[in-house]
Amino acid sequence: MKKVPYTSIVDSLIYVMVYTRPDITHVVGMVSQFLFNLGKEHWSTVKLILMYLKSTSSFNLCFGMVNMCYLLQRLNTLLSLNKGK
Repeated sequence: MKKVPYTSIVDSLIYVMVYTRPDITHVVGMVSQFLFNLGKEHWSTVKLILMYLKSTSSFNLCFGMVNMCYLLQRLNTLLSLNKGK
């Protein structure tokens, strides 16, 4: 796991989170706790976040509970698909 660019990617995710995608705040905060104690599951989670960002790149940001519920459902779907692999 030493050759994995985990820290660099998490830093980039923090930048994206702050400036354009507040919807990933919670999960980026979780993966940023493991910058120095990285495991395979943490790297898998970061890849999942990147897949989520790619699949939602055409979405617009709208504030409200309905949209937040949809995003949480979408993330749960992605998580369940990742566990099946």
